[in-house]
Amino acid sequence: MVRKQQRRKCGKCAPSTQETVTHADLLQRALEWFSKGCDFTNLTIHGNVGWETIQLVVLAVLWAWSDRSTLTKGFDDARQLAIEMFGSVAVNTYQGLTGALRSYTDQLLPQLWSHMQQRMEQTAGEHWRIGRWLALAVDGSRITTPRTVSNEQAFAIKNYGHGRKAKQRCKWKNKKRRSKRISEPVKPQIWLTLIWHMGLKLPWCWRTGPSTASERGHLLELLTRLYSRAARCFAAMRDLSATSSGGISWITATVF
Repeated sequence: MVRKQQRRKCGKCAPSTQETVTHADLLQRALEWFSKGCDFTNLTIHGNVGWETIQLVVLAVLWAWSDRSTLTKGFDDARQLAIEMFGSVAVNTYQGLTGALRSYTDQLLPQLWSHMQQRMEQTAGEHWRIGRWLALAVDGSRITTPRTVSNEQAFAIKNYGHGRKAKQRCKWKNKKRRSKRISEPVKPQIWLTLIWHMGLKLPWCWRTGPSTASERGHLLELLTRLYSRAARCFAAMRDLSATSSGGISWITATVF
């Protein structure tokens, strides 16, 4: 009986050998795993740039995932977290981050997509293909942005409320015909078209544009940029649907 009590006391007093793993630790491991083998040698950057490309990617991801109410506060958190996890940060100011993203996003995204897709294939297992097909889906949606001057210029509909039909409705005298009041100009919106992997339910690639953009135009642009064979197939089906009198429902599938 005494031995049992001593064992219990020793068990309570013995230090735990199991290391506590936090969410920050898991995030750091995930980012380190993703960064391995990430080659951005084709990226043309200015000679005075002192950061590595993957440092900019990590900082942008942490910034985008921040739950702060303002972009600048989100950057402060992302910068601090990047320093704590990796000991360094790409840039030290919010203006530096946005300037770098404006300068290098067009070059960076296709290479980032390629690396991300390789990682997806390495870990997908049986979810990578459905039969012999690499199944991808596409969807588009609008995201409202703050009504600033720059956003109005970049994303808003330029002639909203000034079109031919809108002017005609203003002159209607019959109130019954004016069943719908001419609305105020909508806030500037970004059109986001996302291609995603159906097996993994993860983003594959994406395209953004003003609110006047179209999902079909974005899709054709992405396919032309990444997969010329799929783009030709998509364009042929698009032309067929445009010339059909009754209209058809179509789907394009390609083996990559």
